[in-house]
Amino acid sequence: MISTHKYLNLGDKFTCLVNPDFPENLKLELINTNLASQIGLNHDDLKNIQDFCCKEKNKNLKPFASAYAGHQFGQYVNQLGDGRGLLIGQSLAKDKVFDLFLKGSGITPFSRFGDGRAILRSSIREYIGAEAMHGLGIPTSRSLMFFSSSEKVQRDQFETAAMIIRTSKSHIRFGNFEYFYYKNDSENLKKLIDYCFDTYVEFKGCDGSIKKLFSKIVDSTASMIASWQALGFCHGVMNTDNFNIFGETFDYGPFAFLEDYNPNFICNLSDTSGRYSFANQPYIGMWNCSALGQAFSKFLSQSEIEDTLKYYEKIFSKKLLINFKNKLGLTSSEEGDPHLIQAFLDILHKKNLDFTKSFRDLENVIKKESPTSKDKELRQWQISFLERHDKDPISLNKKIRIISSSNPIITPKNFQIDKVNIQAEEGDFSTMDKMLDAYKDPFIKNDLTSKFSLPPKNNERNKRLSCAS
Repeated sequence: MISTHKYLNLGDKFTCLVNPDFPENLKLELINTNLASQIGLNHDDLKNIQDFCCKEKNKNLKPFASAYAGHQFGQYVNQLGDGRGLLIGQSLAKDKVFDLFLKGSGITPFSRFGDGRAILRSSIREYIGAEAMHGLGIPTSRSLMFFSSSEKVQRDQFETAAMIIRTSKSHIRFGNFEYFYYKNDSENLKKLIDYCFDTYVEFKGCDGSIKKLFSKIVDSTASMIASWQALGFCHGVMNTDNFNIFGETFDYGPFAFLEDYNPNFICNLSDTSGRYSFANQPYIGMWNCSALGQAFSKFLSQSEIEDTLKYYEKIFSKKLLINFKNKLGLTSSEEGDPHLIQAFLDILHKKNLDFTKSFRDLENVIKKESPTSKDKELRQWQISFLERHDKDPISLNKKIRIISSSNPIITPKNFQIDKVNIQAEEGDFSTMDKMLDAYKDPFIKNDLTSKFSLPPKNNERNKRLSCAS
């Protein structure tokens, strides 16, 4: 059941009611029925949302844009807010609330110079990217519905408008707290913090402690980024307004998954300094948490903030090591494990080897219990890898299961999504459907995962996109 979003109760300092201006001739192309059931929506709820978007019925929904600020590429911007999206309500499932968010529904008071539209290719990218992340086991916002339209909008060229219904545990961003902190509005900052305690069951255990709230946010953020690094995900726009309080991968733009392993890879063409390169993501995650800590500094001492930020480093390092040991099929601990992992990554980088495939291929090395590579350097590493496994007490079958369940066969590549976009412009969403089916379980070898595991051609490799994507 959909209810009016509780965030509205905080008042006009936080939100602004907006009548959506839907793109022309909206058509529902995709609906995520599995997601719907997971967040407590039934057939009637989905019909009401569709009717609201396509026929502007359902007066019970109260769409609104929320105000927030944020650090963008390290520079503070005091007024951002929902410029092309609106929260329309919340759903309840097992005592947890889930946001419903229209993306691409027209101009809001926070649009600045934008037109409030989302375009077809970026909407497809967000839908596929989020579902892939979910299939890979990484916390993420997801898309409930995808609408095409006939409307054309101006970008670098004329493009087709589209719209998605996005779901998330929360659309409260680090930038929501920064917004009130930099306005020196402690009253509404505390009001926002209390809202988090009152609304989300995940924070009930904090017992009203802002330090515990901060620690939980830091923990989930560090864990999320450890997952990104282990699976080769590059976000591209790690601004504080693109981080939410639950450590969900949020606001998909020019994201990319590593193809050949390059820790210095920059997926965002707009990122001329490399601030958001793959290798920098752990540091930026902590930087963002530090910015959030500053927003909490009216209620926390500097030592409390610094102690919590040290916790980020511990959580990230611990989770990252666990993730990579799983990728290698290891369950015990040896002093040389970090070196073994780094040595493999160095080889992948030096020899321009595919990140996802190289880790998945370790399954074959374990099965044969002998090195498989003809390359001298890689073969020597495989020998060391097998020698390390001799010290691990678990069975061969269990090692194989750990490797295969920790290393996907596929991750979505930009060249593949480009092909989906070309077809979609012609009204054909069949390849998108197949790709989404493949990412329901990207760890299992079948016809679909085999299809989407084919490597890119040379002119398709490591494609980067701009923030407009």
